[in-house]
Formats: sequence, C-alpha cells, structure tokens
Amino acid sequence: MTRDNVVAFYNTPFYEQFDMPIEDSTLENWLALVHPEDREDLQNKVSEHHQEVPLVRVKTRYRVKNRLGHYLWIEATGTLVEQEGDMVMVGTHKNVSEEVFLNQYLSHIANHDSETGLYNRHQFLQDMAKFDEKGWLFVCCFTQLHEAQRRVGQEATSRLISTLVAVLDEILSLRYGLYRINADTLVFTVEQSMTPTRAMTLMKEVDARFLQQVRTCEVALAANLGLGALPRADMESAQILTQVFNVCEYARLVESPVTYVGPSRKKIVRYFQIEDALDAAIAHRQIDIALQPIVASATGDLVSYEALARWTHPVLGVVSPGEFIPMAEKLGYIHALGMVVLEKACQFLSAFDKMHQSRPSINVNVSAQQLLKPAFVDDVMAVVTDNQLSPSRMVLEITESYLLENTQSLMTTLNALHRRGFKLSIDDFGAGMTAITGLFSLPLYQVKLDRALVMEAMRLPACLKLVSYLCDYGRSHGITVVAEGVETTEMFDRLTSTGVPYLQGFCLYRPCAPDVWLTSRGVT
Repeated sequence: MTRDNVVAFYNTPFYEQFDMPIEDSTLENWLALVHPEDREDLQNKVSEHHQEVPLVRVKTRYRVKNRLGHYLWIEATGTLVEQEGDMVMVGTHKNVSEEVFLNQYLSHIANHDSETGLYNRHQFLQDMAKFDEKGWLFVCCFTQLHEAQRRVGQEATSRLISTLVAVLDEILSLRYGLYRINADTLVFTVEQSMTPTRAMTLMKEVDARFLQQVRTCEVALAANLGLGALPRADMESAQILTQVFNVCEYARLVESPVTYVGPSRKKIVRYFQIEDALDAAIAHRQIDIALQPIVASATGDLVSYEALARWTHPVLGVVSPGEFIPMAEKLGYIHALGMVVLEKACQFLSAFDKMHQSRPSINVNVSAQQLLKPAFVDDVMAVVTDNQLSPSRMVLEITESYLLENTQSLMTTLNALHRRGFKLSIDDFGAGMTAITGLFSLPLYQVKLDRALVMEAMRLPACLKLVSYLCDYGRSHGITVVAEGVETTEMFDRLTSTGVPYLQGFCLYRPCAPDVWLTSRGVT
C-alpha cells in the first residue's frame, strides 16, 4: 500500500472472498468492510505505522466482513520498505477466526458457570479488582437447596436462580452484577453508595419478594435465602473470597440478613475465630467445667452437681456455651467435647470423694450425635472406670427434643446405658412438648423441667397444676423431677409448696469452678 493508500493484492484468491475490487483498490474499500467497532482503531494504527522506522514489523487483529455477511478475524502483519525512492507498506493478512473463537470459547468457559451461564468465581475475582470502592456486595445462599432438589430434581437450581434474577431485575432495574460463586451461593453487586441501614432494607425486600415468588410457583420449592451485605471499601482484596464465604456461612447458620459492618462484622469475625480455635481447644483439654448443684427442696441438701462446659480463650476471652456447643455439633466435634467434659466431671467426683464423706451424683449433658455413635457406651464406660467411679453416680442428661426422633439406634443406646448402671435424665422437659406417657416409658432416672415451663408455672395456675401432676407421676414411677431456672425466693417457695422435690438455679447456687466445691461443704 502506497502513501496515498492505493492497495495492490498479490494473493488474489484470499481476497476474492471479500466484496471489494481486486484491481485499483484503496484502503477505504478495505476499511468499509472492517467491523465498526474495529474500524477507527485500525485506521489510527495505519496512520501511526506510516511514521515508523522502515523494517519495523507491526501486527494487529480485527474483524472483516466477507461476501456471506460473516465477520472473519484477520491478523495483519505489515512493515515499511523503500521502493523506487518511495516508502510503501508491505504486509500479509491471515484468517485467524478459528483461533480467536477457540480462545473466546475457552475464556467463556473459564469465566462462566457451566450450569447457568452466569459469571463464575474466577470472573468475580477479576471484576472485584476494579469494582467501585463505594459499591456493595450482597451474598445470597439457598439454605435448602438439597431439599428442593430432592423434591423436584436438578431443575430446582435453575428455577431458584431464575426466581432470584427476576426479583433482582425488578428491585434493581437491571443495574447489578451477578456471579455464581458456589453450588448454592450467588453474589450480586451494586455500584452505588448506600448506608448499612439501606443495605439491610434492600436485603429484606429481596428476601420477602423471593419467598413470595417461590410460594406462588406451580410446584412450591423448599427455599430460604441466607443474605449478607459487604461494603467493598471495608474488604481486604487478598481475603475477599474468605470474607464472602464467611458471611455466607454466618447468614446460613446464625443470622440473616446481616451486614458485614460495625458490631455485626465483629460478631462474624469472632464466630469464625471461635470455629478455627475450637478443635485445638478440645484436643488440648482447654475446655473447663463449672458445677451447679441440684438441691433437695425439703432439706436443702446438695444431691448432685451438673457439669457445665466453659471455655476461656487466651485472645477471645470468655466464649459462652451458646457460641461453641452448637458449633461443635455442626463441625462434628461434639463427642470429643462431651468426653472432655465427662472426664473432668469424673475427675472432680474422684477428688470430692477423697475430701468428703458424702457421695453426690454428677449430671453431664449428652448430645444426640454422641448417642448415635456405635462406640459411645464403651467410651463413657472407659472414662468412668479409669476414674474408679460407679456408673450409678453418672446422670446423663439428654435434651427432650432429641427424643422426638425416637430412632431405634437411639433407644438401643439408652437401654444399653441403663443396663450398665448409668442414670438417664431428660433435660429441658416441656420445650418440645413430648408426650408424657412416651417419655415415662423410657428407662429414666430423672426429668428436668425446662426453665420456660417453670416460668409459665409461676404465671399460670393451670401450668403449675401440670408441674404438680408431673411430680406426682414421677414419684409413682420412681423418677425424680428437677425444676431448672429457679431464680427467686418466690419461685423457690411456690415450687417447694407444689411438691417439686429437686431444684436448680441462681437463687440457690450459681455455677462455680470445681475447686470452689471441693473446699466447700459436701453433700449431706
């Protein structure tokens, strides 16, 4: 091509596929076929190339339309050479469409979710590098995806995502980005500034409309959203996925919707610090116990101690049982945790026996997950034997709601414990409203009335009569009844006059470290 843009073609068969003259052609004829998005850029590059030093090779790619109306990707290579005293541009054109399309396909696969076509985690991380600092990320997880898939099959996923997209389109008027980060987790992004209060309002609106849409479907799906919001300005780029997954997990299991700011952020960070530290704390026996007595209402004698798990972390400080016990169940650590508590309870009882004449019992809480372990009975027996104690002094407390399952394996374990001499107690009776006759058909030693039931008995005469009936029923069946949560002298007096034989609560004794009880008076 000369400086006045006259073009001469040497490989005419290649250029015959384009709708332009082979003879007396100009650059303008060629530019007319170039894709509009590439045309200006190509023209600028040609102009710049004319200014280059001779023999400098320049390569570029752009799209050109053929006679069939299809755009082909052309790779052009050119250089300036001197010819008859003038400078001309000499070059080649090559069809690289297959290579470009293959690269585009591979790029699409790399950046899109194969099942839904949404942007994937890889694209999400790329986009976050240039995401507006004032924007927000919103995490959405389908908390019951497996249940929905069980009911309607794999199409449940696409239906739930389609419903969510329809809700977001309506609320955000298409002004958002959407990524599928995990099988049941999506992130939508909004590039506008908002307060945490506005972010919370937006999540509540999404949640409400999503549930409304799902419930009006022809086939209702089991579906709840866990929702969390994270301001981009407060996120660490190196930890962005960790923060997203942490908020997702927290929204799924603890609280939804939730914002990753202020006190909420501190709670979420603490939650995962506890989760990360719990395994080691159990393994290194850093879980301690506090002991709260159970008292005979008629005499005031201490007849047993309940062992309550306690944990003080060197950095996190006091971690409440309400924080770490549900987490231990979720992570599969509950049996190991329970064995640490049992071991320390037995050590206390052995030490107590050496210092006092009385022989109290010890109450230890047991999880349903423990009861379902095949080796549970042998594990408990081994700890008790190692501490030279009789199983009859062990009162194993099982939460009432667990017995609602009433599985055969659960019943088998309870009966095996009973045969070995362990005493069985139902904790929180009244919370699950299990049938009384069903409960008392179990090999029980004790029933502990839930503190909510006890509080209701203080308020409602009919509920107090129920408590009285349970005590009479227990006496006639050889089962002791304990009222938990006795907080005031008024409660103590009323429960005692009603005939409740055993009481436990702050009005009587608060939980204390084992050493406190070892040096105090024993059970008489």
